[in-house]
Amino acid sequence: MIKSFIFIAFIFPVLLIANEISLEDDFLASLDEVSDIASKSKLNIDDMPAFVTILQGKKLELLGIHNIYEALSLVPGVELSMEASGAKQVIFRGVKEKGKVKLLVDGVAINNSYRGSMYYYLDFPIEMLERIEVIRGPSSILYGSGAISGMISIITKNSKELAQNSIFAEYGSAPFVKGGMQYSYNFENASRLSIDGYYQKDDTRLDKGIDKDGREGRSNESLKDYSIGINYQMGNFTFLARTKNSLSGVYYGVGNNYESEDNDGFRNIATFATLQYKNTISSDMSYEADIGYSSYTQKIDSLFYIAKMNDEAIYDGDYKEYSLFADISLNTRYFENQELIMGARFEHSEATEEKLSLKPIFEDKTVITPDSKRDIFSFFVNDTISASDNIDIVAGMRYDNYSDFGSAFSPRLGAIYRTSSDLNFKLLYSHSFRAPSWIELYATIPGVSIGNKNLDAEKADTLEFGTVYKVSPNNKLRFNFYATTIDNLIVRVDKVYKQEGKSHHKGVELEWIATPNITTEFKASASYTHATDDDGDELPNIANYLANMTLLHDFDLGFNSGSVLRYVSSRQREAGDNRDDLEGYFLFDQTFTYQYNAWTFSASIKNLFDAQYAYPAPAETYTNDYLRRGRTAWISGKLEF
Repeated sequence: MIKSFIFIAFIFPVLLIANEISLEDDFLASLDEVSDIASKSKLNIDDMPAFVTILQGKKLELLGIHNIYEALSLVPGVELSMEASGAKQVIFRGVKEKGKVKLLVDGVAINNSYRGSMYYYLDFPIEMLERIEVIRGPSSILYGSGAISGMISIITKNSKELAQNSIFAEYGSAPFVKGGMQYSYNFENASRLSIDGYYQKDDTRLDKGIDKDGREGRSNESLKDYSIGINYQMGNFTFLARTKNSLSGVYYGVGNNYESEDNDGFRNIATFATLQYKNTISSDMSYEADIGYSSYTQKIDSLFYIAKMNDEAIYDGDYKEYSLFADISLNTRYFENQELIMGARFEHSEATEEKLSLKPIFEDKTVITPDSKRDIFSFFVNDTISASDNIDIVAGMRYDNYSDFGSAFSPRLGAIYRTSSDLNFKLLYSHSFRAPSWIELYATIPGVSIGNKNLDAEKADTLEFGTVYKVSPNNKLRFNFYATTIDNLIVRVDKVYKQEGKSHHKGVELEWIATPNITTEFKASASYTHATDDDGDELPNIANYLANMTLLHDFDLGFNSGSVLRYVSSRQREAGDNRDDLEGYFLFDQTFTYQYNAWTFSASIKNLFDAQYAYPAPAETYTNDYLRRGRTAWISGKLEF
């Protein structure tokens, strides 16, 4: 009954809103979005050789979305989850393993070599973002390792030439506080300096329920996080730099062990700096060159109880790595009806600090083999041929050579057929890969993980078919089917990393975008995922069905409404877990925004109906899984100048 009420209350305004209100926002732009994420050439996303979703930062703010993690739940086929330690997971098309989704921030890869992870950037605030561009499916041909099931590109306002200066603040009932700013200055020599920064603090504590040893307590989901970014542009040169430093609580404990809610937890520090140069050789040829540096540091400070020892243990770890990289790409339309893009990249990565203590069991052990390092050389070429006015052929390949495990070859072939200006079809084949992480190759953690230097890359083959139908100038439908097989899966068996088995992922994704009038935007998506192992058994802890709907409406006089409805179906348990399947859930969020001159004020309620929901926990850990937040209230303000 409640679910039916939510649906009716949500969809009813779409059917009743009048048409006489003047245009105040760019709702119609959702029907004609442009990006270069899938081809490094500016194209309408419906003409790209990939299935792309673009989330505009301004609209995400009106919907009450707080960070990248929340925003990704609006992407078809993407499910949110987390590990016991609180590390956030984004599951693309039923692919749950680490390192199979790549994250770029202003064009710089964030994933580390240590585990291939990037979760420490998912709490980055929406107020700092111009947009989020997402490829659903593989994109190794342009972005290399890790882009097996998806690719996320974050474009900050700091990187935009005409960025609006602003300061913002937010308070939530978690309790939660956040504040930040964006400022740009144009110099007389036509150069521009842009800086941004934010700080956020979260003191959330949630009831854990009963753990594997019968104890109850509260999860420490605290967060202290800040970031500073710089963008300096002068002529053809651009210098970008950013550091992000976060200290997060231990949530449900390292390894699902009962922990004190006062533990410091995990500190993650990610830093990058890059110098870019862009220029044109002629009217039909341009190039771009980059050199850069990135580093990643993790520090762990945790105190937890080991039931078997009837004693407390201190978990203390330090890890640091850095990378140096240089790449160049050339874009040419020298040949008639053809666009050719080619590029090369060299990267050197090295671990410089890595030790781990688990007192009283062991002290100051190495996490991975000392002086772990790798050199990567990559080359790619991507060709788009206009065979006729209605048909584009896309073909390309990428070659990557890794000094620590070997090489990988990633071809792609596809076609885009436009039957008319309102209907087109896509058919794509891609081969992608994930390089083994240093933990998988070199781990030396006693009683926990042992690496395997003989590992090869995980490899995936994906076939995708889709159609885009523009029903009317204000309505568009997108539908696609995909089938992916991931081979050479890296799994941990008896604490040792091995390569065995396959997984198969099939599904469909549907999107509907409607602008019934110039002040209203309605989006809906639904997806079905069927993920199995090589024996045909369904993979555990994956939702088969996902859906979401968003409604934005400008009431004029400065008032806006943003509504979000999400649905996640039940999830099957893993083998040996006798609990019932984890129940599905609906979540409804409502945000109201008032704009007066340069000021914007917002009030929102997350999980308005206080739905009880959880992310899946392994068998014999937490009986009620990882319980999530109930209803919370938020207020925010922003000044643009």
